[in-house]
Amino acid sequence: MTKTAQSFDLSKTLDSKEEFYEFLQTLLRSGNPSGLYLIAFIYSRLKQFHLESRYEPEEILHEAICRTAVRFNETQSIEKPLGWLRSVSYNIIRELSRKDERLQLTAEYAEIEFQIMKLLLPDENSVSGELTTVITDMKRGLIPEDKKILELRVDQGMTFPQIRKQLENQGIQISDPALRKRWQRLRQRLLKELLKSDININ
Repeated sequence: MTKTAQSFDLSKTLDSKEEFYEFLQTLLRSGNPSGLYLIAFIYSRLKQFHLESRYEPEEILHEAICRTAVRFNETQSIEKPLGWLRSVSYNIIRELSRKDERLQLTAEYAEIEFQIMKLLLPDENSVSGELTTVITDMKRGLIPEDKKILELRVDQGMTFPQIRKQLENQGIQISDPALRKRWQRLRQRLLKELLKSDININ
């Protein structure tokens, strides 16, 4: 029986493209701590190479996902997929920083980077608690509406239509574009708070 996105183990070795897609469904689910942590890592590396104004973390992650999917066409498995995506994302950013033509990432090159990066990969069990602390501190400085949006999006994992309906039930009218824009601002602020916190994302 196939595992659902809610129960898929993000730390398991991936042996097929199907398992990779299940892994992504869990990782990219709204409010997933590991997904937010990965985006924060990519943002910090973009900032390191002074590329944060030119590229969004999601662009880098999308390219990393595409490159990783190719690996399964060669019937190769991936251990510690979170660390793998961090490694591939880091390589992509380095390529962009050198302004060279984007080269096909070879398995050997990625493997070397992965061995380095996995040494820096924190205990996934500790990330959720630390992230919760950062979010709790951040909420204290938010207006009530933004605080509610953050809670619904991160704590409860609601979609934008669900958030709009919930807000409307509380007498708060907001358009979908306006809601998405406010969430983008909140997310950027959250990433900055993560960078300033004691959570090791380097």
